[in-house]
Amino acid sequence: MSITVHNSLKDRVIGAQVEANKKENVDREGLGGVIEQFTRRDDGGLYFCDRLWIPLYGGLRKLIMDEAHKAGYSVHPGIDTMYQDLRDLFWWPGMKNDVTVYVSKCLTCLKVKAEHKKLGGLLTQPELPTYHPQSDGQSQRTIHTLEDMLRAYVIDFGGSWDTYLPLVEFSYNNSYHASIGCPPYEVLYGRKCRSSLAWHRVGDMQLIGPEIILETTKRVAPIKENLLKARDRQKK
Repeated sequence: MSITVHNSLKDRVIGAQVEANKKENVDREGLGGVIEQFTRRDDGGLYFCDRLWIPLYGGLRKLIMDEAHKAGYSVHPGIDTMYQDLRDLFWWPGMKNDVTVYVSKCLTCLKVKAEHKKLGGLLTQPELPTYHPQSDGQSQRTIHTLEDMLRAYVIDFGGSWDTYLPLVEFSYNNSYHASIGCPPYEVLYGRKCRSSLAWHRVGDMQLIGPEIILETTKRVAPIKENLLKARDRQKK
């Protein structure tokens, strides 16, 4: 099932939080002393470290992971990328482990990985044009990632790979990048693009005049540092 209305997800989560906190359900949530660190916002939701708590009650954790992994704008991110994208918005106990297990069981991801392992058998890959120009390690890794994303689209939705190029571009730029420590879209605009999981209101982070210069300067410094670290890792 796909989530199509941004605010509907938050409403469902807040409703599930109410049910999860009832006496007959709260023990199953396994929160322990963490619940004392929750804060309630004006929207009625409970948050842990500015991240919306997703209770076990209601099955919303799987729904969120489905949306973050299989939706047309997400296209099967890896474990670290998917976890980083989700942790900015949501929290629940053992979330990283749940993401790891979820991605490891994804059949589409297994088929894409089979191409690189050169396995025989029933896992066959859609043919894609391969282009590997003379480039540095980062460029080669980017090309490899984009090829895998295209394969995943073709496996999931069929059709010709070139029809998915705009979606691949969007997904790539709106997903977490370890080399800069955030999505490229966030570098440019101060937040991730709106989606079924990220429901920022238009204008939430508008800055003008000197404020935007200060904010940009704050963002550029850690990004430069992350890029230098990434280059050092590639050289090693």
